[in-house]
Amino acid sequence: MRNAFAGWSSVGAMIAVGVLVAACGGSSSSTSRTATPALTRAEFVAKANAICTKGNAQTQTATAAYVKKLGLGANAKPTNAQVAKVADAVLIPGAQAEIDAIRALGAPSGDQQTVNAMLAAVQQAVDKVKRNPALVNTNPKLFAAANKLASSYGLKACAAGS
Repeated sequence: MRNAFAGWSSVGAMIAVGVLVAACGGSSSSTSRTATPALTRAEFVAKANAICTKGNAQTQTATAAYVKKLGLGANAKPTNAQVAKVADAVLIPGAQAEIDAIRALGAPSGDQQTVNAMLAAVQQAVDKVKRNPALVNTNPKLFAAANKLASSYGLKACAAGS
């Protein structure tokens, strides 16, 4: 079994990053009362990377605290049940918060198809983790496709786990 807790910072980043990429998908204009101009790709990339950087740091800090709360050291060999607890308590909610923040940015004009592809890839992975949080411990490539899409779009901070 792979030592998930030794790499929690990258695991937390992997989930947060993968989920963040999903947030790039189109925002709903029906929820806005005033029209705002779409971000340029450069603006979108900068803002999304900032969201990912902040979210990844928060997820790493929260994960370390939760692991400590469980009484596990950095070199512990966690059970799938322990990994699931951390995923449910920290990783999945943190990732969802990042998705919401990036989704609120709205996709740059002309890039809706690209960001929707990122959204679909990461949502599929997040849904798998929601159904089976132990996958964080058993499937290190869970977000590989989403991270590849994010990286190629310029969301390097959002693909930090790739």
